[in-house]
Amino acid sequence: MKVPINQKFMLTITEASEYFCIGVKALRKFVADHQEISIHYGNRWRIIRDKMEDYLVRVGFGEEGTKRKVI
Repeated sequence: MKVPINQKFMLTITEASEYFCIGVKALRKFVADHQEISIHYGNRWRIIRDKMEDYLVRVGFGEEGTKRKVI
């Protein structure tokens, strides 16, 4: 059984790139700079979906804000 991306707790870089419409390269750089929304183990990053969504809303990319460039 495959869990839909919008119900997963953590996302891979590829999944997060598709879900948030952010390029993979930009997302890797962003996650390395914002470790409060991600977990790094081994050579893999996992993005905590809820924290990323909250961050994007807080800086103005989400439903409640206006769109502006952050990354």
